[in-house]
Amino acid sequence: MTSMSVPKYYSGNAVRQNYFYTPYFKSEPDGVVVLYPNGRDESQRMNHTDAPDSENPNLFSAVASRPMNSKVCRKRLFILLLLLAFLILSVFVAFIFINLILPFYLEHPTSNGFVEAQFWENESDLSETVRLPETNWPTSYDLSLEFNLIYDSPTIQGSVIIKIDTKIPTDYILMHSEVYNIDFDATKMILSSGERVQISNQSVDSKTSFFLIQLETLLPVSKSNELQLKFTSKVSLHPHNWGLYSTDYDLKGGISTQFQPGWARKLFPCFDEPAFKSIFRLNVSHDSRLLVLSNMPKKKNHSVVESGTSLKRNHDQMTEFEATPLMSTYLLGLYIVPKDPEQTKFSFVYNSSLIPGYSFVVRGFLDSKTNYEKGWEDTLVAVLNGTLLWCEQVFGEPYRLPKLDLVWVYHLALGMENWGLITIRSDMSLTMTTMTIIHEILHQWLGNVASIEWWSDIWITEALVTYLEHKIYQGMPFLEQNLYELLLIQGFQTRNDPDALYPEITAPDSHTLLDQTFIVMATYQKGAWLYSGVEKLTSFETVKACSRLFYNQFSTESVNMQKFLALLTECTASKLQTELKDPIGEILMSWLEKGGMPIVSVNKSPDGSLIVAQIPSCKTEEVVWICPEQSALWKIPLFITDYHGTLIGWEYLDEREKTFPGYGEKYQILFNYNLSFPYSVQYSNEIWNDVISGFKAREIDPFQACLIMGDLKNNLDVASCDMYPALKLFEVFDRSDFEFYKMMNPFQFLYFIRANIVVPKNLEKELSTFIWETAQKIQIESFCLEPGNYGVHESNTLACMMFFQNLCHHDMPRCRELVSERGIGHHQSQSVSCDSILVTLVNDANRTTQERVDFMVENLLFDPVLMALIVDRSSLLLLWPDLSQTLMDEVARDGYVTSDQFLRQVLISDPNLNELVATSFLANLTQEVLKRFPVRTNNEEMKPGTAKMYEILSIYSTLIIESSKEVKDIVSTAMEIIEKQIAKLGSNIIPMTLRLKNFDMHTRNQNILIDFLQRRQAKLKD
Repeated sequence: MTSMSVPKYYSGNAVRQNYFYTPYFKSEPDGVVVLYPNGRDESQRMNHTDAPDSENPNLFSAVASRPMNSKVCRKRLFILLLLLAFLILSVFVAFIFINLILPFYLEHPTSNGFVEAQFWENESDLSETVRLPETNWPTSYDLSLEFNLIYDSPTIQGSVIIKIDTKIPTDYILMHSEVYNIDFDATKMILSSGERVQISNQSVDSKTSFFLIQLETLLPVSKSNELQLKFTSKVSLHPHNWGLYSTDYDLKGGISTQFQPGWARKLFPCFDEPAFKSIFRLNVSHDSRLLVLSNMPKKKNHSVVESGTSLKRNHDQMTEFEATPLMSTYLLGLYIVPKDPEQTKFSFVYNSSLIPGYSFVVRGFLDSKTNYEKGWEDTLVAVLNGTLLWCEQVFGEPYRLPKLDLVWVYHLALGMENWGLITIRSDMSLTMTTMTIIHEILHQWLGNVASIEWWSDIWITEALVTYLEHKIYQGMPFLEQNLYELLLIQGFQTRNDPDALYPEITAPDSHTLLDQTFIVMATYQKGAWLYSGVEKLTSFETVKACSRLFYNQFSTESVNMQKFLALLTECTASKLQTELKDPIGEILMSWLEKGGMPIVSVNKSPDGSLIVAQIPSCKTEEVVWICPEQSALWKIPLFITDYHGTLIGWEYLDEREKTFPGYGEKYQILFNYNLSFPYSVQYSNEIWNDVISGFKAREIDPFQACLIMGDLKNNLDVASCDMYPALKLFEVFDRSDFEFYKMMNPFQFLYFIRANIVVPKNLEKELSTFIWETAQKIQIESFCLEPGNYGVHESNTLACMMFFQNLCHHDMPRCRELVSERGIGHHQSQSVSCDSILVTLVNDANRTTQERVDFMVENLLFDPVLMALIVDRSSLLLLWPDLSQTLMDEVARDGYVTSDQFLRQVLISDPNLNELVATSFLANLTQEVLKRFPVRTNNEEMKPGTAKMYEILSIYSTLIIESSKEVKDIVSTAMEIIEKQIAKLGSNIIPMTLRLKNFDMHTRNQNILIDFLQRRQAKLKD
């Protein structure tokens, strides 16, 4: 999106229409068409009584036959010549515009319209600007930083000289800045001739992080204009504020950088977009007791005396680094820690396989939080060597920099691919570390060299690197494969992320860029499945060849989605294993611009044909919902196999529903074997019976079984199928089956049954017995107690919480024994873990209701999820007044709402409390919210948090299970009120949650479970 502003010399009243002589033809009543000038009054028309009859083919004969004197003829000839000259001039101007000016602006879109020399009329014109104009292009940064990590405050004095290639004359410079302060008096703009350009105005917009410099005269076209700036930056003491940040909440642990997606501007003013590649020359003034690393090797170190620079106290050394190659601002890296002779390190020399004699040093710097098992160094060196070799062979070019450092940092998402200075999170397992290293090494080619044009295109490199990371990891047999498959499945179960892979970036500030760009599961995992689908349609060799073509073609220019899809379509066109109706680029587009994913439902007709349909679905962080875009269609290649992965047939689903004949004798039918495309498969119950038989006969390997059950979990979540397959599985499987298929995680289905379905009171004991017996059979206790399993996925966490609740209810001595065995003690932890759950339940065993309420009130805001573990009907009733008041107070402050988390956890954990919540809380809370948070329809401002409050209410409504007519009526009334208020808010996001709960599917599942429990009762009686 770009903002359009009107230049000052075009402002004012529009040009009036009658300034122009605009002739037109008009038919007279007698059939003659006469030429009139625009604006003539009817009374001024000529009297055409001498016009010939209407049959005369010469329409202008009446005018032509009229006698004229020479003066009139000369006048008319002069007018015609003027018109002719005007026409020729217009054609010439149009030619120049179309052939010279317009192509330039189409190739170099600007953020303020076609007239780049004109500065914005006012700051409000920036409100809708997202991208920087390409008028000024930075070619190099000479960046100097002065700070003292140990003694001084976390303030950095800096200066930067930016060489600018000015492509067209302009009187302003637009860039980014989120630094603490800019010394406007020190700002200088110097031309290549050495002449200084006067600056008329400077301003920083805190909302957009745009830094505007207005010049008094036009900046001429030149490749070596120079901008000089001085500034002050701050080191963030909170690790997750990113930019230049402290690695351990204070400055003693050191500092590191995280500049992706838009945080380089926190350290220094810059053109902070990925397309603006520049050369960086960095020098840092620091205490000599500090280790300072950056992207490039050190050029030299100066002492204060040698450098002749007057530095602050303890700035006794200046480290100058070699110049980087062209790269984006987000790849600039800086790592500073106190020197420690006992710091764990490793290093080796990598010898290129492509260029004899070419080598570089690879070094690793670990921190105290790293705790790997024995043999970790050999493993990491083998992974680094293997990945570097793989990249050289596939991309046909060695690593470009003269050194490669890897530093372990405590506070980090996972890793960051700073060119030549990779950062790795230090408290991960060795498996996660090796995966991260492979990922970041791949980025040294894909992302750092072949790079994106804008953050919307980030999926191109991140998803491709994630896909290739999987392939490289699987090709290293010395690495742990079982845990890797578990992590792969975790990503697979998040395919229905609601966000599109190709998001629209709506604002340029760093917070918006983070929220809208790095949607982890969409950008990384969901995109990786698309590349996996390309592999299925072609081959892995084809994907490698396309990756190499991508690297070679976009090493010198930035890529966007259109360019990449065109490249991918071209390089796969002759390699397809089956005929497709559409090119690969168009197939991928059906996923790129839509959130969520399709559910592919598969049924068998009586003649054996497969009836296949697609249903849109997606998922939010809060709750699950069927997508409202019911008209959305994906283009889905269907890879149909038997239970062993042998191809049976290719089909193509690009309509709502299709019938595919020829599968009548095939009872072994699987779709989407080995993650071909990001869609979920929903089999009919008839096909499910065959699949479960395949499980029982061990014809389906555990990894595929886990993927199949992941589909079932997704479909249950979005209420597109019933729970028959899960119950059938528990009915058929014995302990040995669950041991063989332990990766499939059946615990999540037990949780779904317990948390989502209310049964009659006469069957509650039977349901409790069934859950308890099944938990024993599938060995959920050992699963929940085993490190690495618990908490890997949210469904595991919820299932383990439910199990420990049941365990302490049925066998409190065993709970106390576990607390003693694990040496937990009775200290109340404030984080959700296996130990904290056990301690919470054991400590609560002997509390009275009032003691429980007092304890919950004290800890509710610190750990609402653990408090939801011990709530019961009596304590919940006592909590209502304080809970509702606390909830509304928190929302009114528009802060982080923790009491809301507590109630949501109660609602999704215990359906027997839902009726109580509906009758005692929801109706009253809705009325209180209406009074306290009125939605105004005029121009008066609403109270802070109003939209959030109605969103919370709508989610509560959809989480409450229908267990009686009274509950249904209360929920329906509340939802009607909430919907009206939300409509006034003008929100198109919140109402989605109101369509969440499919009551018909709930009733169906309720009937299935009741029938299942009744059959269990009858079998026990027999």
